[in-house]
Amino acid sequence: MKHYLILCIFISLTFTSNTVAVEKFVIPQSIATQNLTIDGVTVKFNDRRAFQAFEKMMLIGKSDPVLSKQLEPIADDIRNGKLGLMVAPSSNSSIRVLHDSVKFFFHIVNTEPPGTPFIQFNPIFFEILKKQESLALSLLAYEASSASLYRTSPEQYRQGLENPVENYLYAMDSLYLHARFLAAATKKTKAPLSKYERLILQSHKDDNLNLASQMIFRKDMSLAYEMVGIQYEKTSENESITKLEEIGQTVLNICKMPPPIDPETSYKQTLLPWTYLQLGPQILVNIHFRSQQDIPFEISQYPKMQQLFAEIEAEFVAKQDNFRFHDEFLNSLEADISSRNIASKIKTSPSHPATPWQYPH
Repeated sequence: MKHYLILCIFISLTFTSNTVAVEKFVIPQSIATQNLTIDGVTVKFNDRRAFQAFEKMMLIGKSDPVLSKQLEPIADDIRNGKLGLMVAPSSNSSIRVLHDSVKFFFHIVNTEPPGTPFIQFNPIFFEILKKQESLALSLLAYEASSASLYRTSPEQYRQGLENPVENYLYAMDSLYLHARFLAAATKKTKAPLSKYERLILQSHKDDNLNLASQMIFRKDMSLAYEMVGIQYEKTSENESITKLEEIGQTVLNICKMPPPIDPETSYKQTLLPWTYLQLGPQILVNIHFRSQQDIPFEISQYPKMQQLFAEIEAEFVAKQDNFRFHDEFLNSLEADISSRNIASKIKTSPSHPATPWQYPH
């Protein structure tokens, strides 16, 4: 599957110096606000507050040609009624601003035409927008990027969300646009930035978003991209699997080293087996079908990889308590937002160590 931004993070990007012409986003007065009841909850479809937030995002985005290229088609879809904007409360009792304030969905019931994709705003989004505009609009830019990926190839996008490799690449595509937008939005601001914003901007500048991937998506980006790259190499199946085995053996050797003392380093070290286990099996499947499309995949066909996965899993299970650092870190991001009196309803809750927290699609 083609990803338009991913892997470009590792190389120098060359963009045209000419600014992409962006039509001013005009709130489409012809699209009426609809009050709908979905699963017993009354929501506002095409709410004017959502349009105004989107307009603010577009005005900032036009300063960056990369953002403009991604966002302008989404603006067209909204103007043409192909993408809806909905305001509805979250069903979660504990709201995470970074998780629940705004989300992209690619289907909705009771709308014409059926199946219209939409971006959902939790009412808390507008509370954040008043006090921390750069944070709110950058979260919206992330979801708009997801909408852009969907519109390029809807069916591939749907299937990709079920594929751990493609899902991660989609998330990193959107995170890249999110970071570029945040850089543009905070270029001239004098307002103090949230801990989350500082993390994204610093990681974007220093390590091409590897730290952000570690702390937000619970994946080591450097390891993930090294693994993903194997499936695209024009080599034999045996050569590709040998490379995947070598990477796994390196991860296993690191797991057996004396554990670091500090919690953050321990967490990042534990991310290596976790990342390998999350992505490795799918990459092995992809390599298999690259050359054996008519032969069903069975892990027993690859006994060395099967044994390697088992050994790495055992090492991870022994170290998974190190993921508490990640849970505490995410809670600290939310607490920082709450401390700025942005959202009094924010609550923090620990996530399960076996389920990586990430932006939903």
